[in-house]
Amino acid sequence: MDYLNILLKVVLSLWLFFCSWQDIKRQEISIFLISLGFISLLVISLLNGDLSLVERVAGILVGLVLLMLNRITRGQIGIGDGLIFCVTGISLGFFLNSILLLYSLIISAIFSGFYMIVKRVGKKTTIPFVPFVFIVSLGVFFIE
Repeated sequence: MDYLNILLKVVLSLWLFFCSWQDIKRQEISIFLISLGFISLLVISLLNGDLSLVERVAGILVGLVLLMLNRITRGQIGIGDGLIFCVTGISLGFFLNSILLLYSLIISAIFSGFYMIVKRVGKKTTIPFVPFVFIVSLGVFFIE
């Protein structure tokens, strides 16, 4: 079972890397890449068996909250960001997915503040969020 846990972390990290790349280049993430991540991570996660169904559903709720915030904020939070956290929630569960979101938000806020000072950009300037999720995931997965 330990090998499946390592495989899950590696596949999840690689998937987040490719999602980050797409988010930086196109400011969107393809549904194909999200679907590929969903299917592969669900299969590996189910084989791993570390999480119960309740933990997986609770993990998905983190992403669903982001999708609801997308509607409330009229698109200030991307749909792709919510879908990313739905997929990570399946394999991480509620607690780790929430930690991943919290630290990603903190790191992106620090970066955004610094970016606003250095580049003198406004509040409406958008930055891709998934690269922060990828960076934080490396810490969460491999320091754990």
